[in-house]
Amino acid sequence: MIYERWKGFHDAGVWIGLDDVTKDSGCLWYVPGSHRWGLLPMTGLSSDMDSIRKVLSPEQQQIMDETKVPAELPKGFAAIHHPLMVHGSYGNTSMNQRRATVVNVMQDGCLSNVGDRDMGGFPRIDSEEPMDGPYFPLLVDRDEERQMREGADGVMNPPCSLDLGVFEAELANQRALAERTSYRHEH
Repeated sequence: MIYERWKGFHDAGVWIGLDDVTKDSGCLWYVPGSHRWGLLPMTGLSSDMDSIRKVLSPEQQQIMDETKVPAELPKGFAAIHHPLMVHGSYGNTSMNQRRATVVNVMQDGCLSNVGDRDMGGFPRIDSEEPMDGPYFPLLVDRDEERQMREGADGVMNPPCSLDLGVFEAELANQRALAERTSYRHEH
């Protein structure tokens, strides 16, 4: 749902489906715009998207009910989200597997906020300690980032907004392409 394992929120979660995911098989659901609600307590990790309702205001609950969208994806596709975006699943009610892997990419300098929480098999990093080491490799350090910015001569990508209609249309196109490609490879 909402992760507060590190401080800074200069990161993104990348959820990659290893199987096709549908509403029935437990795809992720997102509440567009909920990243603006700020940090909410962690209430559940999977199979109980509605557990977040107990910490939402009545207005936020209504927004969730009216705007949540499923991320139904073909295997190999990814959903990328801000760490404050309300997201979760309702569990797998199908007979199909729903396997996935998650990669969290964060800016150099993010600090642990684990506290006493179980990290699910990953080494525990004390709160306020930098998120580094073999499980949190540095992809780009601050000097490399500065050099990239300087090399861009001040030209940076402008902030973008998501047009949900365009996104859903493109996702439908990508699904159709994946189905056609899958059919050619199987026959």
